[in-house]
Amino acid sequence: PQIMLRMGQEIQPGIVSARRKGESEFAGGVSDGTFGVAAFELKREALRGRKAWFFFSDMVVCLGADIQCDSEYDVVTTLNQCRMFGTVVGDNPSEVIPEGDITRDLQWVHHDGIGYLFPEVQTVELSTGKRTGSWKRISYQERDRTVTDKVFSLAISHGAEPEGVGYAYAVFPGTEAADMPDLAGQMPFEIVENSEAQQAVWCERDEVLGIVFRKPGRIEAVGWQVEVDRACALLLRHMDGIWTLSAADPAAGSGVLNITISHDGAKPQQVTLTLPEDLMAGASVSKVL
Repeated sequence: PQIMLRMGQEIQPGIVSARRKGESEFAGGVSDGTFGVAAFELKREALRGRKAWFFFSDMVVCLGADIQCDSEYDVVTTLNQCRMFGTVVGDNPSEVIPEGDITRDLQWVHHDGIGYLFPEVQTVELSTGKRTGSWKRISYQERDRTVTDKVFSLAISHGAEPEGVGYAYAVFPGTEAADMPDLAGQMPFEIVENSEAQQAVWCERDEVLGIVFRKPGRIEAVGWQVEVDRACALLLRHMDGIWTLSAADPAAGSGVLNITISHDGAKPQQVTLTLPEDLMAGASVSKVL
């Protein structure tokens, strides 16, 4: 038995509800219309976790931090579980991983035109091949008819009773397996921080820095020094010689966000943003620096 972290949802055998709500209001993000950051604080009974997704031009960087649970069940982060199409390879484009259930140390996995890349070699649980079951097991609204199909599942196990553990990986849609070794050899993203308080990623190719502050704090990254007086999500983007700052409150709070920001040792700049309220609460606001 396992407790599964799938896109922020917990699934525990024997406890199924399609309308079950989480216990945290921190679920939202920021966008400048092209790039974006989404953040989520998982609170569901004994299970806790802080998750963030950073959306760049050709990849999504996925971070998890402070995962903890005092349940007897294993806690598992599932990268993907879907129907299996074609072959699965990992770390070697010319070596097909045979079907079955394996635990293996890999830096990347490729299946059905999607690459999964880890910053460092990661122990993963890979399950491929035929599975039989019924959809009713996860939703009482479905029929109890037994179906059989080939399934691809890729996961990271955190074990039973994890205490403050995390994960990091990137997803590359529309990528060939032959491209993965080059991506692994020259990592196209930098994880600035992945902690209980802050999560941040820099993408040099897009010149975009995404930051999630879970509380007031300060961070230094790629020449930037950024300090905020409340929880928020930020996006710094460089384009045509101009830096643009976008911000939002993932908890859909309104009011004022005060930011102290400087770059490459320049004099700190005070930026005050009034966040949207009422029906627009949680929406993004942008400012040219």
